Amino acid sequence: MPLLRQFFSHRLIWLALLVSLGIGVLFARSVWTIRKDEWDYAIQTNANLAQTLERSLIWALDSYDRSLQGVAREAGNPETWALPPELRARVVFDNSLRMEGAGNVFVLDKKGDLILDSGSLVPRKANFADRDYF
Repeated sequence: MPLLRQFFSHRLIWLALLVSLGIGVLFARSVWTIRKDEWDYAIQTNANLAQTLERSLIWALDSYDRSLQGVAREAGNPETWALPPELRARVVFDNSLRMEGAGNVFVLDKKGDLILDSGSLVPRKANFADRDYF
């Protein structure tokens, strides 16, 4: 009888050990699957954010480009220079350049002197001829 009890006792211990290991493996697999799902979700979210930022930057840069082309077109028009300073500023610097954080837009002559400033009707005295981009 003690031998039979010992036999069943060892079997019960092995069975409990195998059940515990099975539960541990299932738990580890569940954690791994949840981690993978969250990682995939984070990748998709970051891709969406990057795409949204890209579109926003393209739109903003395109808007600035069109506005600056308009400034160049109007500044090169002799009729624009015949207008009073306030009206000339409105014609040359349209409202699309007045977005927050855009800063001022300057129009320079051939010598690099500042002749129009989107920030004021009377442009300050400045020369940009020494800049690499001029």
